[in-house]
Amino acid sequence: MDSSLLALINLIVALLVGSLCIPLLLGNIRMNHWYGMRVSEAYRSNENWYRINFWGARCFIAWSIVLALLSICILLSANLNQIIGKATAWFALIYFIPVYQTWHFSKKL
Repeated sequence: MDSSLLALINLIVALLVGSLCIPLLLGNIRMNHWYGMRVSEAYRSNENWYRINFWGARCFIAWSIVLALLSICILLSANLNQIIGKATAWFALIYFIPVYQTWHFSKKL
């Protein structure tokens, strides 16, 4: 697959994930089993739910910005070497970082 297409897909994913996290960051989502940072500690109390979702949303938005910037750099690069082009396919794995950060934060509560 062309690295420009992969970069565009990653940019769309970054915008989508970042947008979905805004209501969590603002505390607009009540405790549920469908939407939010769904770790067991979040279901122990409403306070935990909002704190973990706030923290997780911040992490996901920050890493979405990183993914978006990487994708934009790839899209603006005229001459890509093969290594960077192939690495673009793995950029979305960056979301394992905020998953771990959110899980680690929840264990501290």
